[in-house]
Amino acid sequence: MAGIKDSTGYEIYISVPTYHQQAGRVLTPDIIGMTEANAGTAITTAGLVKGVVTLTTGVVTRQNPLGGTWNLDGNAVAMTLTS
Repeated sequence: MAGIKDSTGYEIYISVPTYHQQAGRVLTPDIIGMTEANAGTAITTAGLVKGVVTLTTGVVTRQNPLGGTWNLDGNAVAMTLTS
């Protein structure tokens, strides 16, 4: 595999992780600021399940795991809501 040479002549190699290409891995949606109903829809659409919900009114102020992280298909996403 050939690299790219920079201006000093050093060869640079770039490696791109392929986690997203592995079967069974999905991107956790960012649900902060959403209502519980909208957050639940975003979670299930991504292939995950709604986990523990702390409080039941208002909007999501915390989530675990964080949005934008890779997760295993079918894992739960917990959320905290505040009004």
